[in-house]
Amino acid sequence: MPHDPNRPTVHIAPRQGWLNDPHGLIRWNGRTHLFFQSNPTSAAWGPPAWAHMVSDDLMHWTQLHAALTPAMPPADDAGCWTGSIVPVNGEPWLYYSAARNVPSAPRLQAIGLARPLDEDLV
Repeated sequence: MPHDPNRPTVHIAPRQGWLNDPHGLIRWNGRTHLFFQSNPTSAAWGPPAWAHMVSDDLMHWTQLHAALTPAMPPADDAGCWTGSIVPVNGEPWLYYSAARNVPSAPRLQAIGLARPLDEDLV
């Protein structure tokens, strides 16, 4: 990626799109994980996903694949909104506001639960 003098060098920033509401900060297996709302397809608002970054030193961050997206089953197509990550019985659980567009109840909202598939929280 070419150097952009307006791009933050200390604060986190996604590769592209917008960053919104950081949440889900957790220290896990010696690394710090940060999740935040993001629209990875545009710099404009869109149904948010949960972006995922990881750091060993809180200065240098690596962006991983999105943790949650509106297209992931069970298809929270109106967005994966704010939430948190908490350890439950030694396993990190992500709780979030799930929003779906359904004909009988536009913008149906519920509490979603996601659990990582591996120790890197991917």
